Amino acid sequence: MRLESQTLIMELEITPSQIQNGTIHLTFREMEVLRYIVKGYSNKEISNEMNRSANTIKTHIKNIYSKLQINRRVHALIKAKELNIT
Repeated sequence: MRLESQTLIMELEITPSQIQNGTIHLTFREMEVLRYIVKGYSNKEISNEMNRSANTIKTHIKNIYSKLQINRRVHALIKAKELNIT
């Protein structure tokens, strides 16, 4: 339970108000992946940085695209900028 509470606190601290107020629901990991996308990392680089499998990263990206209602990496960059995610 304690780890879950810490994760929730971390998630709330790093998400912009648009996400906190319920407009968009990204998990902590999805936010982390999105930040790497914004920095220009490839899927392989994100996988290495996060110490996760390439398939896990692809799943996170699919979820991000679905939740943000986008279908391309460049759209993720635009949406992240709109949400002040850096």
